[in-house]
Amino acid sequence: RSPTCCVQTVQNLQPHFVDEGKILDVVNPYGKTVLDAVKAGSVIYVGQSAGTVALSHNIGPLTTDPTDFRLDTDEEGEVIDLDEELGKKMVEPGLGAYLGIPHRLIFRPHLSFNPATFNYMGRALATEKLGKVLTDGVGEDDATHDVYCAITADYNFKQGQGDVIEVSEGQVVYHVGFCSDEVDLAGDARAKLAAAGLEAWASRHASLRRQPPGNPQAGWSFTWSPRDGEVHAAGPNAKGGKRWRIYASSAGPIAGVPPY
Repeated sequence: RSPTCCVQTVQNLQPHFVDEGKILDVVNPYGKTVLDAVKAGSVIYVGQSAGTVALSHNIGPLTTDPTDFRLDTDEEGEVIDLDEELGKKMVEPGLGAYLGIPHRLIFRPHLSFNPATFNYMGRALATEKLGKVLTDGVGEDDATHDVYCAITADYNFKQGQGDVIEVSEGQVVYHVGFCSDEVDLAGDARAKLAAAGLEAWASRHASLRRQPPGNPQAGWSFTWSPRDGEVHAAGPNAKGGKRWRIYASSAGPIAGVPPY
């Protein structure tokens, strides 16, 4: 789950060896064998954590200094010199493009909700930072085409309860997981809800579900393409009226709108 794991995954799966930022004309037998088997459809690649992030079109976030790349896949960061190691392959690994993953997708796993403080953790904020860097007009790292981000959530990580993204036959399918766990609605969370004008909602709930009720135990899924635009997982604009995440932000509850 650490940035180092992501670096190692990107390195190990490269179809050609990379030395001090230069792609060599020498095949990496491990990486090419794995990628070619996945591309041919004879093997299913199941990525978890760093193995998911590594297939992103762009990893980031990046700094504005092209020689100071800060990989930030969690709350921690790691500075990488783009003139050494994998070079700019750490910015755009190229693994997803090699496999034929469509739409220039960025994968962000492990979005988690903290019921004690009633807010989401900072992974989505890191993606927002990457978006700003790709569109700020500074340097040569601006995106020349649309780039899309897919964020998956952990409801109960230890039990493997979370969302999954499937890419097959040129389609992107989002699979919504299921979790019926409930946690106590603590005093700090209640205070935040009250400050957001949601005291009446809090008074009716002694506990908080990690996932809103109404999702089937077998899970459900939907196919996505760029023409579908942004998909909301919570709140009044949730896709098809189905809410599969608590409606809140990284700062806390949304004023005047119940969590579910």
